[in-house]
Amino acid sequence: MEEWKVTLHILWFLAVLWDIFASTPKTGLTARPFYGLSNTEELECSGSVLDSDTSLLSLSLFSLHDDVVLASANVATKECLTSGYFSACLFHPSDNRRSKLRTLVTASDNGRERWFGCNATCYGRGRTAIFFWKLPVTVRRK
Repeated sequence: MEEWKVTLHILWFLAVLWDIFASTPKTGLTARPFYGLSNTEELECSGSVLDSDTSLLSLSLFSLHDDVVLASANVATKECLTSGYFSACLFHPSDNRRSKLRTLVTASDNGRERWFGCNATCYGRGRTAIFFWKLPVTVRRK
């Protein structure tokens, strides 16, 4: 009978892990050239990859190199905070998961790879979760 209980506990644990990892979004942080400019990248941090039964509470976009927060947004109160970078908060009127932060990154050190991160704090399925994504960005001067 003890073996049966252990087997049930293992199966329950695996089911919980599957729920966590199967619902983990691909990435909420992307980079693309800003209007075709080769020396400027636009970073976008968004909750759009989160499950539809999830409510986005906040977003933050930051530099991993020097631990500087570039922009943060409290989605519930529509409060936006930005730093020395050119950043913007875009709040979606009907689907808070589609709210996003955007920041422009230019070539400060020609060709040096810089890492950026995005945190999305959300609530869903009776629990709060923080998703973290990171992305390397290399911008070259022309």
